Amino acid sequence: MKKTGLLFIFCLLTFNAFSQVNFNLRVSPALALSRLSDKDGNDGVSVSGNGAGGAFVGGMALDFFFTDNLALNVGLNYVSTQLNSKFQTAGLDYTSKRTVQYIQTPITLKAFTNEIATDMQLYFQVGPSFNFKVSEKLKSSSYPGGDPDKDAHNIVSPVDAGIYLGAGLLYKLSESNALFAGLYYNRGLTNVYQTNGNLHYADLARARMDLLGLELGIRF
Repeated sequence: MKKTGLLFIFCLLTFNAFSQVNFNLRVSPALALSRLSDKDGNDGVSVSGNGAGGAFVGGMALDFFFTDNLALNVGLNYVSTQLNSKFQTAGLDYTSKRTVQYIQTPITLKAFTNEIATDMQLYFQVGPSFNFKVSEKLKSSSYPGGDPDKDAHNIVSPVDAGIYLGAGLLYKLSESNALFAGLYYNRGLTNVYQTNGNLHYADLARARMDLLGLELGIRF
């Protein structure tokens, strides 16, 4: 009985710690940026990213407000992105693009300024993000005779982590409804090459995946 009472008090205090809870829907066209680096600078293979690719993020989030200007933002997103790589040796220049789909959970602190104009506020976000792979597929390859890892689904790690940095503008439509637009940079922190595959990616390189995007959304 005592344990039940303590649990009830804890839940009540936790709920009361948040002055307000808002629901957000967002869509985001983005650029997929691949950062690759050599594992062994003396192996005769040069490794780099192969340009930016298209990406898309869409999802929802909850803002748990501690105060009128500070909230804990917990999101659940669908992410479609790319890993673009380039390998150069004395006899071969090889490029590949793999599409990767994730379920992403960012957990950030979201700070709002006071109104900079009528019903308008700036917001800033920072915190970790966690990606859980749903699928991966080879999109294109310049490997002579066909890529031997064409049907591989385990080149990219099933879990990735990053740091989310964002800023934007919020426009209040009413007391609880608002529109928002912003820019963000989601920087990958972990090496996503997990297996060698036939082409020995994991032996040759470390790969990290970033997103640079524009977000548009509505808050309820």
